[in-house]
Amino acid sequence: MPLDLSDVADDADLGEAFCIIRTPGQFALGEIGWQASEPVRIPIWGTWSVTDGKRLQRVPEGDRVTGSMNLVTATEIHQTSEARSEISDQLEWRGNMYRIISVEPWGDYGYWSAVFVRMTGS
Repeated sequence: MPLDLSDVADDADLGEAFCIIRTPGQFALGEIGWQASEPVRIPIWGTWSVTDGKRLQRVPEGDRVTGSMNLVTATEIHQTSEARSEISDQLEWRGNMYRIISVEPWGDYGYWSAVFVRMTGS
């Protein structure tokens, strides 16, 4: 059985509370495209850090100037996926909105790691 690291991701001394804004919906055939439902706010706990050089390489150059952050959380994070009929999660943290760039699904070990770039705020 894999090592469960969810206690680290949920640690009260390391993390903080924030919200995921998830927009459920589905892709429709033809030119209709994505049909979204009302966004849902999901309170979660996680640890934020500045994106390191290796992960920053995954961020398109045009998005690097807005600022990117890394998140570790025990809550599953969703990335845009037509197969799962959902769009990417957005995060609200310290008055700024962030959109997902990549997810490392370490669910077998009790956590998810993701890179987000700032959409709004300074």
